Amino acid sequence: MSEVVHHAILVSVDDLPNGDVLWKVHKKAQSLFDTLVSEVVHSNMNHVDSFFIAPDGSYDGREMSNRFDEKRDEFISYLESFASNNGSSPVQYAEIRYDEMQRTNLIRSNQEIVVER
Repeated sequence: MSEVVHHAILVSVDDLPNGDVLWKVHKKAQSLFDTLVSEVVHSNMNHVDSFFIAPDGSYDGREMSNRFDEKRDEFISYLESFASNNGSSPVQYAEIRYDEMQRTNLIRSNQEIVVER
């Protein structure tokens, strides 16, 4: 029996020197995830803009879920293409997974992962 496993991606971009990066990343997300992509939220502080990609709502292991897994992989690879040789990037992201069994995991991020309870 399959369970619903939610995957969401949070994306933030420092928009001062990288405004064009924000719109490129947002447009790529829309091309892959269509209506699951939120509008860009503009911060009033520190010039950081963010958006998120909502979960697809499919059952884990089914064809639709597998297609969205591939789309998430493609999108994360695209985000990582903005990293410089020293590893810094104007794009910060985190993919989280949570399910109906009350489990939550940070799947991947381009930031240091710190677990707090």
